[in-house]
Amino acid sequence: MDRFSNLYKLLLEYNWKKSSDKTRNGDFRKNAYSLNVGQVRLFRKGLPIVDGNKMKKNKSLIHNEIKRLFPNYYFTGVMINKNLECPPHKDKGNDGGVIVIGLGDYEGGELVIDGVEHNVKNKEIRFDAHTLEHYVKPFKGDRYSVVIFKHKNHPIPKDWNGWE
Repeated sequence: MDRFSNLYKLLLEYNWKKSSDKTRNGDFRKNAYSLNVGQVRLFRKGLPIVDGNKMKKNKSLIHNEIKRLFPNYYFTGVMINKNLECPPHKDKGNDGGVIVIGLGDYEGGELVIDGVEHNVKNKEIRFDAHTLEHYVKPFKGDRYSVVIFKHKNHPIPKDWNGWE
């Protein structure tokens, strides 16, 4: 985990606030925590409203660490989940590839992508979350998942040469 040890330390130090027990998608978020340290869309208007430079200090530290880890990967969003066992889904609001990293002291929790299990603990995996169905298998312990992505229909800088 050497490459991601600083990111993991920042996640351990973060003051996590519990997600609501009531969700529009059922109770899979119960007892889980989520944090977005990239741009956030105001869903009614479809516009980004927060970026990494306008965050509270501890969020911006996490955002900046991810930029340091992936300097050539253009992303607009970073979703971090703590202890979230995500059901099968596709990320319709994403565009192109995502990077997923699993961190923590846990057992199980494989990421299943299009029916194939992947161990993401202390390593990254890249795939197209927009078109491929994916979910997290049950796990024991504290599991953090870091999902780095680009929002759909977000303009790409002219000097960007593609995915890292």
